[in-house]
Amino acid sequence: MRGFRYIVTLLLILLSVSTPLKRAGAQRSAPFFREEGASIHVAVPVQGSAHFKRKGWKAYSLVTLGTFLRLGDSLRPKGGCEMIVVCSSLRLGYVDPGKWGVPCSEEPGPIRLFFGNSRIPPTRGSRPGTFPVILSPRGTRLLTPHPKLRWTAVPGATSYTVIVRGSQLQWKTQTGSTEITYPDNAPPLQPGVSYKLIVQAGQRDSSEEGLAQLGFRRLTLEESEQLHRDEEKIMALGLGKVPRELLLAHLFAAHQLYAEAIERLESLPATSQEPTLMRLTGELYLTTGLAWSSEERLLKARFLSQRSNDIEGNAIASRALAHLYSETIGNPREANAYIREALDLYRQLGDQKAIQEIEQWQKGLP
Repeated sequence: MRGFRYIVTLLLILLSVSTPLKRAGAQRSAPFFREEGASIHVAVPVQGSAHFKRKGWKAYSLVTLGTFLRLGDSLRPKGGCEMIVVCSSLRLGYVDPGKWGVPCSEEPGPIRLFFGNSRIPPTRGSRPGTFPVILSPRGTRLLTPHPKLRWTAVPGATSYTVIVRGSQLQWKTQTGSTEITYPDNAPPLQPGVSYKLIVQAGQRDSSEEGLAQLGFRRLTLEESEQLHRDEEKIMALGLGKVPRELLLAHLFAAHQLYAEAIERLESLPATSQEPTLMRLTGELYLTTGLAWSSEERLLKARFLSQRSNDIEGNAIASRALAHLYSETIGNPREANAYIREALDLYRQLGDQKAIQEIEQWQKGLP
């Protein structure tokens, strides 16, 4: 149980609205959502709608799938609303009519949030263009010994030379595709050893991107065994495809398996577009230095939050976009626009902590 609780300190078990309510005894921080020192619980609206207000806020915001809650937050369910709160202890709490509190208890010990204390790295990865850009695996660890090797197409190129290079390994092949699976008959990728994927198109080379730390390595046997144990516990929950894959993506990301976490999220149906899902995918892409893919997902997360009138979700997405444009893409005009938008949204809520953090960060911008 300890291993499983460790996973869920990531705390983003997103249950689908079709998940049946079972009265029996499930996240991570969105970018720059930096609450520390107390347990975080997750709201799962099942039917109807509800709003919530944090300590010190002057206004309520919509409760959506995956809304983070803390003890002391006020819930305001509308008549007929059914809502589960997934407590950090893995206990399911139920919000009954007329009860406005978070139905969880405080959990002892520190809470580790995936990306909770991270900042967007100031890397300016290249957009697809005249040389191949590695899409996967890059800046990641791997569980599989046979990863998908993917890169962007180069206009006019009909053949690519694919190289996997390690300390005592160099595997090389040619293909006309932009994707190939590392084959069974290639030299095995050894656990704990660092490798790098290089793709050549004519005289152009993926190394021209010029970013550091774009290699990959497999988990050790001990790490793999721990992950598989936790994975089995998640599978045993009996969740639907979307919440299960989201939870597994968090588990994989906690082990720095960013490429495989992205693969899981991107395999979900197009109809299962939740703001939290889009934010997570955007952060994972950004972690591997693919800023343009991150931008697309974060913009989508912002749109989805705006469409549902989710003030806090909109503020979180705008805040992440401000950092993206300022520190990664290098677009001061867009950065300032999203800073103003995030500040306006947090002022509507009365979130003084977030306002102070953004204003303090803003002072250090050029």
